[in-house]
Amino acid sequence: MSKTNCTNTMSSNVSLVGSRNGFVSAGGLGSGDGFIMTIVRTLLVWQERVSSRSALRSMDLHRLKDVGLSYEQATSEFEKPFWKA
Repeated sequence: MSKTNCTNTMSSNVSLVGSRNGFVSAGGLGSGDGFIMTIVRTLLVWQERVSSRSALRSMDLHRLKDVGLSYEQATSEFEKPFWKA
């Protein structure tokens, strides 16, 4: 399966059912594909958390105020491990 086809299949056949313990479950696929897609989705969510928390860590106080966060709230969020929501 080509990379493009895999991406299209993933986006059209997978629906996020929820997140528990940092893992995202995928619905709408066969049992084997569902397991693999759950892992792929979970890795993508974890990657997004790392990226978002890194960006949050780099914000100065002025920017934190602009997005409605205190320094303490931002610190609490960016100190979380990537697997925690």
